[in-house]
Amino acid sequence: MSFLRLNIIDKLLLITILSYSSIIMSQSYSEHKYPGCLANSTCSAQTGKKHLKWNRLIRSNKLVTRNTAISSGVFPLDIWSINPTTNDLQSWSSTCFSHNKKNIFQSKIFLTKKTTLNNFKDYDPAKPFYFTDQIVRFNQGKISTFIAPKEESPTSIRSNRVIFTLAENEIIYNLAITSKRQVKIVSSAKEYHQTYSIECPPHFKDYKGMLPATFPLQLSNYCRSIWNTDKKDYETILIQSFCP
Repeated sequence: MSFLRLNIIDKLLLITILSYSSIIMSQSYSEHKYPGCLANSTCSAQTGKKHLKWNRLIRSNKLVTRNTAISSGVFPLDIWSINPTTNDLQSWSSTCFSHNKKNIFQSKIFLTKKTTLNNFKDYDPAKPFYFTDQIVRFNQGKISTFIAPKEESPTSIRSNRVIFTLAENEIIYNLAITSKRQVKIVSSAKEYHQTYSIECPPHFKDYKGMLPATFPLQLSNYCRSIWNTDKKDYETILIQSFCP
């Protein structure tokens, strides 16, 4: 996404977010006993080292170098967690009001090719459970779902992958995710198309996915219209958030 193509409001918002994130991140790292761990997080020395390595790799302008973060198991994906352990992730208290007293945490899990996030049908309140927000597509009568970084919405669809524009320490990058939960850092689109919040069509409104009745959180469903670069047209997607 080209900075020059953003309108003035988006530019000011992005600059504010990046500046604030830089201040918070620099303060946070210095306040934890393990380098690379965020302040007030449950985090091991090992996961702190993974985060530091990711911060080094993302500074490269080469996509091949950035993607070694995934192949080497140091790419952090922002997720939600229940009863998290320190071996796989960093965790800290959720800022979402509905998570209070429910043992729900914000976390960063470091993805590898063997990493598997839980399926909702396998939810067990007594065991660690890692999950994300969800993206739902209705395409030619078929439903496909995608994991989504916590509280993020995609900016486009490209080659049947949802694309997220994310930032890490003032560095913007694009993350592509397939319906099979494969992730890859990709180049920016040649053109930028704004996304829009829209009212969900009837067939989206009642979609609940695979949530079991015992799951402790409710979904918040909302829709956005995003650009599909393959079809060269806008497409409506459903975003399911666990922070209503």
